[in-house]
Amino acid sequence: MLSEKAILEKLQEAREAASPLTAFTAESPEFSVEQAYRVQRLGLESALAKGSELSGYKMGLTSRAKQVDVNVDQAICGYLLKEFEKDPFEGIERARYIHPRAEPELVIVMGKALKGRPSLREVAAAVDYVTIGLELLDSRYEKFQFKLPDVIADNTSAGAYVVGRTPVRTDWESLRLKGVLLRKNGRLVQTGCPAAALGDPLQSVRQLVCQLAEWEVPLEPGQLVFTGGVTASVPFEAGDLIECEWPYEKLSIGVK
Repeated sequence: MLSEKAILEKLQEAREAASPLTAFTAESPEFSVEQAYRVQRLGLESALAKGSELSGYKMGLTSRAKQVDVNVDQAICGYLLKEFEKDPFEGIERARYIHPRAEPELVIVMGKALKGRPSLREVAAAVDYVTIGLELLDSRYEKFQFKLPDVIADNTSAGAYVVGRTPVRTDWESLRLKGVLLRKNGRLVQTGCPAAALGDPLQSVRQLVCQLAEWEVPLEPGQLVFTGGVTASVPFEAGDLIECEWPYEKLSIGVK
């Protein structure tokens, strides 16, 4: 089996070249979740050492149906760098990605630090505001075929993201049930609500904080959390227009 450093290097090369590779578990089925998270943390440390800025985190496998599909009982997490953020007015370049997909998510922006194993009430008290976001996924694996350790090592398929500009502060019971629409080229392709993320986006943040605690890392004020897909993701190509909408804002990005 390759070393964790070698796995990271292959993933970085695949990302930079927009060229897919075979999942590591295909040749090394012993590759574990624990090793995969170490690869992911090495990737973050490498990026920060080169001057990148950590903007927050993202959650994956927040749907119970998706968890059953891959035989896990909890969500997974990855990191977001400031350079991943895209300006909706500038669009996104299709050629930089392998097989990109888009999904809407509720984004939570932290007002206070969280660490350890907080209660949902403590999580809610630490939130500054929420907004809508578009996550642009891009797995580095051929044909989007991978197992759990592969996707964790690949930073949970992080590609890019767009964040809404309208801060929302209201009661959680109301927010978690708000309708979210996803359109491609003006056609409605998916609908959902924030409760799709573990039943409550606050639960998604709580699980993230618990995972970070294993690395003795707090969730900091100002950091954002993409709490998990509200709908299934949809593929996109050059020339497409991706839009998501909820009662407070409409967010869109064009693909070049």
